[in-house]
Order: sequence, then structure tokens, then C-alpha cells
Amino acid sequence: MGVFMKNCFALVLALVYLIVLSGVALALPYGPTDPAPADPPKPPGPAGPGPAGPAACGEIITESTVLTEDLHCPYHGLHIGADEIMLDCDGYAIYGPSLGLSDVGPIGINLTGRNSVVVQNCKVEGFGTNIYLYNSTMNMLLQNEVSRGVFGIYLDGSSYNTLFNNTANYNNFTGVELYSGSEYNTVKYCEASHTSTVDVWVAGSGFEVSNSNYNYLGDNNASYNRMDCFNLKSSGHNYLENNLAYNCTTGFELRLALHNTLLGNNATHNVNGMSLVAAYNKVENNEIEWNDEHGIKMKVTDNNVIANNTILGNQIGIGISEEFATNNHNAIGQNTLMQNAYGLLLKGEWMQNEVFENTFVDNTEYGAYLVKSSGLEPTLNSFWMNVFIAQPMHTAYEGENVTMNRWDLGYNYSGNYWSDFELNPGYPNHYEIHGPGDGIDNYPVS
Repeated sequence: MGVFMKNCFALVLALVYLIVLSGVALALPYGPTDPAPADPPKPPGPAGPGPAGPAACGEIITESTVLTEDLHCPYHGLHIGADEIMLDCDGYAIYGPSLGLSDVGPIGINLTGRNSVVVQNCKVEGFGTNIYLYNSTMNMLLQNEVSRGVFGIYLDGSSYNTLFNNTANYNNFTGVELYSGSEYNTVKYCEASHTSTVDVWVAGSGFEVSNSNYNYLGDNNASYNRMDCFNLKSSGHNYLENNLAYNCTTGFELRLALHNTLLGNNATHNVNGMSLVAAYNKVENNEIEWNDEHGIKMKVTDNNVIANNTILGNQIGIGISEEFATNNHNAIGQNTLMQNAYGLLLKGEWMQNEVFENTFVDNTEYGAYLVKSSGLEPTLNSFWMNVFIAQPMHTAYEGENVTMNRWDLGYNYSGNYWSDFELNPGYPNHYEIHGPGDGIDNYPVS
């Protein structure tokens, strides 16, 4: 009996050992509307990297590898040639030829057609593309530093990947780019700054999503990029949350972008905080402060929701200022617009935007400013239940040719609050909007 029990115990230990070796969970990235993880999910592939050993420039790696020294490569760096392996650079660097814009071909770390690979703790510098994923899925890039390439991290047709805590600074075109059908990727706690600093003629973005949908970008930092901190171009259903955009030409640029969500981001000290040439997007609960020109610049925009944002200290808080472009049916509600020169500027006709329950405080020129240069077409915007607090005569203004805006909903207490109501010619019956337009609030709230 003793021998039998010993044999059973040994068999159980062997089975447990095999389960531990093989039981590795593949961590899927989070979708664009799911909450982002507080910590990186468990990496795919083996439970740990393989034995440390030397690697050579241009080598195809087919097993888990730990670098033991820096690599100085005349052209390509390392090529990942197998799935479910790990490359751990252990803080060592892979240096490229630093050919600049004359050659975008050299690749630092190449994942082409790869699945469930982990690349971590690598410093990659001076390649055309420092880390490149093509047609690759469910890979993880963790705690890498990529710099002084044409592209920092570039995903092309690659989906369900996770980028966590990477730094992509001083690259020429983009720090991190999701391109051409790259979907359901998670980019979190990454930094992309100082793009396009080598060649002043190159326009660079920190993070760019181009022709790609359903990606999540959260808690990232982009600053000092020559063009955009974050750029969504011809992309939809992406979710940007809690990101910082600082000191770029545009903090968040949405161009030909549909059904994206910008939630809880901060855009400060840019030329423009946000720029929308887009439709059906949600811009909510963001802090947009101290930008040189616009807080939110809108041009050719339809059916966007701009809500619950704090817009402070810009030249123009929210500006729809492309007169002959269509800017229709946008909902602008429950925002705080404070200490801008113009809180809200609307320029154009047949706009039909809804402006409601906003608070306009101490905007130095006007809280709301509506103008158009010519034409007999009405503007048809609606304002109700807003609060205008300003110096007398600086609450709201309608210019020449501005007609048929509604300033109430047609019943008691459905108009707006005006801090200078008692000084208005219509007091106590109604409020006449300043300027030569025909605007009247028939039911002002006192």
C-alpha cells in the first residue's frame, strides 16, 4: 500500500507540473467601450522568457530570448519568426542606422503575421520604423522606449494588440500609429512627444489612428508634437479617455471621423484644443483650457454632442466659424464656458444647432456671438436654459443678417438667465439680444 500511495502522489505532482507549464491564459485587449485595466493583463506566450543569450542584427528569433547586450545594426534589427514567444531586451538597446527621412525601410523589431508575442523592456532607436506590426494579432508591447525613428510604433492591419506603458519620443512622423484596419487595440499609459523635431518641414503627430476602428486609447500623454497630439483620421467607433494633450498645434484632431467618443481628456496650451471635421461624435467631460485660439474648433460638423465640458481661457471657447460649410444639428449642452474672449462663436446659416443648459461666465467679449457675412437664409439655432453672466451688453450678440434663432422654448421659464436683464430695453417683459439681429428671449429666467 505504501508503494502504491507514493506512486499516486508522484503521478499527481507530475500532472500539476504539466498543467502549470501549459496553462497560460491569453489576455485579450479591452474593447473601445470597456473600462481599461489598472495593471497590464497577463502576457500571452510562455510563462517567462527563455534563456539569456546573444542576438545578432537581422536575426530571425524563433524562441523566447533575453538580450544581454546592446545591438548596433547597420540596417534591420530583429525579426520575430514564431508565435507565442517573448523578446525581453532587459533594458538593452537596439540601435539602427539613423538614416532619417532618406530611408524608411529599416525596421528595429519586426512582427509580421505574428500572434501572441510579447516584446518588453526594449530601447529601439534610429530605424525607419522602430517597432512594426503587420497583420499581427494579440501581441503585447510592454515598457518599451522607441525614439529617433521615422515612425515610433506602427501597427498596419493589426488587431487585438495591447500597448502598455511605452514611450515613443523624438520620432519624425508619428510616435504611435494605428493604420489601415487596425482594430480593437488597447493603447494605455503610453507617451508620444516631440515628433517632427529633426526636420522642421515634417508634420508629426503623437498618436494617430488612420482608417482604423474600435480602438481604445486611455491615460496616454502627448506633448510638444509639431502637429497633433492625437489624430483620428477616417476612423470610427474609437474611444479616447483620460488622455493629456499639451502644447501641440491641435490637441485632438478628428477629421472625417464618425461615432468616436472623447471622454475625460485634457487639452491645454495648444493652438487649438480640439478640432472637428466630423459627425456623430461625442465630446464629453473634457477639460479644454488655455489654448491660443479655439477650445473646440468645428468645421463641417453634423450631429455631434458637445456636453459637460469645462472650456476655460481660450480665445474662442467653441467656434463654428467656417461660414459656407455645413455645421448642422450639433447638440451643445451643459458646458461651462468661462473667461474666454468669446464663449461660443457661430458663423453661418441654416445651422440648426441646439445650445442648452450651458453656463457662460466672464467671457470678455461675448458669451455667445452669432454672425454671418451676407445672405437672406436664416440661421435657425436654438438657445434655451443657458446662464449668461457677463458685463452689461456682453452676454450675447447677433450680427447683421442673423435671423430666426430661437432664444426660448415658447413657455414660461424656458428661456435663459441674463445677468444684465434689468438693463435691457425689453425689461421686464422680454430680453432683446444685443446687436442688429432679430433675436428675442420671450421667457427669460430671472
